[in-house]
Amino acid sequence: MEAPPEALELRNLWDHRPDLPEGTAEKVLAGLDPENHWTARLYAVRLVPFLRWNSEESRVIVDRLLTLEREGNLFVRAWALDSLTHFAEKDAKLADRVLPLLVEAIGSGSGAVRARAKAAMKRLA
Repeated sequence: MEAPPEALELRNLWDHRPDLPEGTAEKVLAGLDPENHWTARLYAVRLVPFLRWNSEESRVIVDRLLTLEREGNLFVRAWALDSLTHFAEKDAKLADRVLPLLVEAIGSGSGAVRARAKAAMKRLA
């Protein structure tokens, strides 16, 4: 089954980072919708750290990432943890919420989730 157009567009953006065109942020934000195809969510969560977000956008994105962290797709979950850590590096309160998620992921996640969680944990240490 071929990925839907929005997933292909996000993949194309991923392939061209760090030179992301104007309008990428809106596409990434839309791609974080839990109703999107898993490949769209995957590329969206991976692109989050490459963009600048204002405080309102950051709050919305963190909320969506916290939802996606509980995602059934393990690749999306792994990269959602990674992007959450990106925000937690600059926000001690968020780090307090993210650290237990990382510990849980290291202890019970798939290989992909454990690897991303271990790398993220090192960034918060």
